[in-house]
Amino acid sequence: MLVNLNGSYDKLLQHLQTGLYLVKDMMAQHIIFMEEKGWYEFDHEWPEFQGDVDSRLKSLRERFDKGIYFNDFGSCDSPEQFLSHHYGKVLQESEHRYCVFFTPMSKEDHPGYRWHKNGPYIGAKEQQCEHFGDEPEIDHIYQFHIYRKR
Repeated sequence: MLVNLNGSYDKLLQHLQTGLYLVKDMMAQHIIFMEEKGWYEFDHEWPEFQGDVDSRLKSLRERFDKGIYFNDFGSCDSPEQFLSHHYGKVLQESEHRYCVFFTPMSKEDHPGYRWHKNGPYIGAKEQQCEHFGDEPEIDHIYQFHIYRKR
């Protein structure tokens, strides 16, 4: 399920709807999560991914088999498109509590952004180049980061 942060961070974030935030300042995540205790920043911190390699692989395989696997960061066309994608649906139906930060990016401002270094692109358009700045059909994206409540 998607849930809101505890505090109000109007200077750093724009609250879009329950559990979804538009980042106004690139340092927002770091500032907020120094204050907001009790959130996992990356999925490798989750309890089910602790322990030896075999137990971590078992947890990962179970997520794949149940159809609930998702990357905790990547890019999409819009927050609305994210919610309609498999990732958004899994988060909304999960027993765990999540929030998602979206950072808007244009290819003019981030021409060197490389898809394979920043998680999957789950948008509707087709990636054709290694660098965002070279894409003929994609001008704007939102980088997303999913946080899970402890």
